Formats: sequence, C-alpha cells, structure tokens
Amino acid sequence: MVHLQDISTPANFVCIMPKQMPKQMPRLSREEWLTNALDVLAVKGGKLTIDSLVDALGVTKGSFYWHFKNREEFINAVSDYWYREYTEKASQKISKNSGSPEDRLLALMMAIKDDKLARYDLVFRSWATQEPSLIKQVKKVDTFRLKYIRSLFAEMGFKDQELEMRTHLFTVYHSMEHFIIDRPTKEQELVLLKKRHAFFIKK
Repeated sequence: MVHLQDISTPANFVCIMPKQMPKQMPRLSREEWLTNALDVLAVKGGKLTIDSLVDALGVTKGSFYWHFKNREEFINAVSDYWYREYTEKASQKISKNSGSPEDRLLALMMAIKDDKLARYDLVFRSWATQEPSLIKQVKKVDTFRLKYIRSLFAEMGFKDQELEMRTHLFTVYHSMEHFIIDRPTKEQELVLLKKRHAFFIKK
C-alpha cells in the first residue's frame, strides 16, 4: 500500500493552479440596448457616446457592433424606439377604446402618468441640439402628438383658436410636467389629474 508521503515530487515540478475564469460580460438584445440607451442618455444629460454607453452598461464594444453597424445606425434606432414606444403605441392602444373623446383623453392622461411616457422628452430634445439628424424625429413626434390630441378636442366640438389653444396647452404641459412640477402622492396625483381633465374638456 502506497502512502502519499512516500511519493516524491520532482524538483522541477510546478503545481499549476487553474486560472479563475474571467467574468462573462452580459449579453444584451437589440431591444435592451435601445431601452438602456435612453436611461444612460438621461443620466448623461443629452450626451451619448459608444464608450460612455458600454461603460455604463458593463458590456463590450463587440456587443454593440453585433447589433449596430455604426453610431449613426444606433442613433436612428434609438430615435425610432423613442417614437414607437413613447408616442405611437400609446395612441394605438387608446384608439382601440370605443369610449367618447373625453374618455380617450382621460385614458391618454392616465397612460402618460402610469407609463411615464414623457420621461425622456426633455433629454431627447437636448440630445437633438447636438445631433442634427434627430431634429427631424423630434418634429415627427411633435406633429404626431399634436395631430392626435387635436383630433380628440375636435371630436368634442372645439374649433379654430380654441381648438389650437387646448391642443398646444395639453401637449406642452404633459411633455414638461415630469421635469418641472414636484411629484405629489399617488392619491393627490390622481385627484389633480381628474381636475386637469375636467379643465381641458370644459366648454
């Protein structure tokens, strides 16, 4: 019977310990890249570079280029995502509601509040001042929103200057409210929302 202590170790024998496997970087889907980009953009205050993005997300540039050919394609994808997720989808969902225009306006206000649809508005507009290619997309969003909201007020019977005034007041207020007004409690927020709705539809 051989005991371990009886086994001699060659003088030149080197015990090689297995190296610790490097921590695997997370893989993001294209959709996750776009979602996270808006959050990073909000933190960076309207500035977004590939380096700042991969550092903030803890991923590699290789992961970025797996989904996007270059920065230009990425910028266009983010702007399309912002338009689709925070403007177009909301109107499509509310348009399926068969209620009155007053009810649909209230549903829109609730969606803006609950889904925080305006939370990237200010930072995206700031980004557009540094990326001229985004100005067209901002105008597209504004045109879409104004047209949709104008159609609701028109259905309620408002016309001419009063129609335009209500459309513009509603659009600008709900785009900027998130940034300039202190957030009340949820109960207070709902009460104020209903009062605001009554103000907008009052003839």
